Amino acid sequence: MNLELSIGRIEEAFESGAYSKEKMEEKIALKRGEQNKIDAQVKELEARLMQIGQDDMEIQKLKKVSAQVKYRIDKYDRHMKKLLCQLLVDKVFMTRTKGVKEYKVHAEVHLRFNPDKLPKSTTQGRTGQSHKKRNNARFLDDTGLSGGDDQN
Repeated sequence: MNLELSIGRIEEAFESGAYSKEKMEEKIALKRGEQNKIDAQVKELEARLMQIGQDDMEIQKLKKVSAQVKYRIDKYDRHMKKLLCQLLVDKVFMTRTKGVKEYKVHAEVHLRFNPDKLPKSTTQGRTGQSHKKRNNARFLDDTGLSGGDDQN
C-alpha cells in the first residue's frame, strides 16, 4: 500500500513538472527495489516461523513419547533396566562443576540407536507381504482375470 502511495506521489510530481521522466523512473525503480527487499524478508520470516512451528510440534511429540517410555521403564526391575542400558547406551560422559554450596553433575548420553543404520525392511513395516497380496487381488479385479485352481 505504501508503495502505491509513493509511486502515486512520484507520478504527481512528474505531472506537475517537479521531476523529469528519468528521475521519475529512477525513483519508481528504487521504491520497487525497496519493496522487493521487504517481500524477501517477509518470505524468509514466514519460512522461519513455519520451521519453528514444525519444531515445536516435534518437540511436543518427543516429550509425549519420552513420558510414555519413562513410565514404562519405571515398571521394570533393576536387572531389566541394566539390560536396556547395555543394549541402547553407547557412551555416557559425566562432568561436574563446583557450585555455590555443592557440585553440579552433568551427564551426556550417546545412544547406539541410529535410524539411518537400520535395514530398509525394518523401516518399511512388517506388513509388506499383506500389501503384496492386496495389490495382486486389486490387479486381478481390474483385469478381469481370475486366479486359483479353476482356471481354463
